[in-house]
Amino acid sequence: MNDCQGRGKVTRGGQLLATVEYSVQSEPDAVNNSIRGYVEVVEGEKSLSLIDQFTLHMEGGLELDFQVEPATDQAKARYQLKGTGVFRRSS
Repeated sequence: MNDCQGRGKVTRGGQLLATVEYSVQSEPDAVNNSIRGYVEVVEGEKSLSLIDQFTLHMEGGLELDFQVEPATDQAKARYQLKGTGVFRRSS
């Protein structure tokens, strides 16, 4: 999986925060297999904290834990993200 985009949900601690449009890219050649991308809030909580950990629930039953990066556009509710784990199937 190199590039993944669509509409999904963001949760924190199992609690639904927002519906988002997302674009996520994994970089298999990178040393840490880093996963980066963005989420843009369509509906729900517009303010995502830089210190919290979130879960992105993607189309096709995939999930990714992530943190928000400092270089975001909070005015437009568009957040750059960095994956803190690997893609997994939802249970």
